[in-house]
Amino acid sequence: MSLHLENVSFTYPGAQHGIEAVTLAVEPGELLAVMGRSGSGKSTILRLTAGLLNGYEGRISINGKDVAGVPVWRREVGMVFQQYALFPHLSVVDNVAYGLRMRGMSAAKRRTRALDMLERVGLTEHAGRRTTLLSGGQQQRVALARALAFEPKVLLLDEPLAALDAGIRQQLRDEIRSLQRACGATTLLVTHDQDEALSLADRVAVVDGGRVLQVDTPERLYTQPVSTQVARFVGHSSVMPGRVVGTGAVDVSFAMLFADTRAFRPGDKVDVLVRPEHVQPDPPEAAINRLGGRRTEVRYFGATCRYDFVPDSAQQPLLCEGRQLAEHAIAIAPEHLRVLAA
Repeated sequence: MSLHLENVSFTYPGAQHGIEAVTLAVEPGELLAVMGRSGSGKSTILRLTAGLLNGYEGRISINGKDVAGVPVWRREVGMVFQQYALFPHLSVVDNVAYGLRMRGMSAAKRRTRALDMLERVGLTEHAGRRTTLLSGGQQQRVALARALAFEPKVLLLDEPLAALDAGIRQQLRDEIRSLQRACGATTLLVTHDQDEALSLADRVAVVDGGRVLQVDTPERLYTQPVSTQVARFVGHSSVMPGRVVGTGAVDVSFAMLFADTRAFRPGDKVDVLVRPEHVQPDPPEAAINRLGGRRTEVRYFGATCRYDFVPDSAQQPLLCEGRQLAEHAIAIAPEHLRVLAA
């Protein structure tokens, strides 16, 4: 099953925010993450897809069928929300079977199906318990099993891990991805967590101000952001304002850097992006883009360190990362600099 949004616009009544001309395509079996900060429009996209909001312009289709006017319960969409919305008066197995009962499945069949889903999420032994006796991670699994029990055409995940402690998120990310692949569910995930988006998704859409800024694979989104705005959303980076002075050369005020200036022309104002792991500590004197300076703040993260390095005459530090710390100089290879429109 596929999900398509074509030039979808929506504004909340009495407000000026919403989404504008959003076009997204989620192909059969794909997991697309929509990432953005609070108020960016990502949750609006999910609610419109689910049928929880109406009065939009454009077209939303599931498997080629326009769903305008189709109520929530007829869209065959499974949903997992941040708070899970489990029924405290029902057992775990009855929570999973609830949607099947509402669709008229017999008691025997829906119990068999619910138990099968609980086995998939590793909760068979908790089938008879109340959901209030489960941990947060277990409740999340129940919500996911319930959403997938009736084999929905589309699965919608709204910040599914936001309510959990950091220690369990990685494990549940892997479990969600494994279960989604096994079920082949076409999935739309909305999140503000870039680690969650990059590790779970086949592709990621970055949204801000109600607009889609870029849709790409996690790797391309990280290595080839189309704008400084996208680069700041995805991963850590340092951005240096500059001006193109010639083919392959940018003046960043405190140094002349050699980089691929692409279609930019001399005189164009640009931003020069570098990821912290691409900074080489204490390079040889003859290294290209060698910058003398001093190291300042160091932050220890176990497997790596992130630290600030202030080049001579620079006003702002560059973020660096690695086990070896720079003492007096750094270098950045031209292929590791990304020149973007200012």
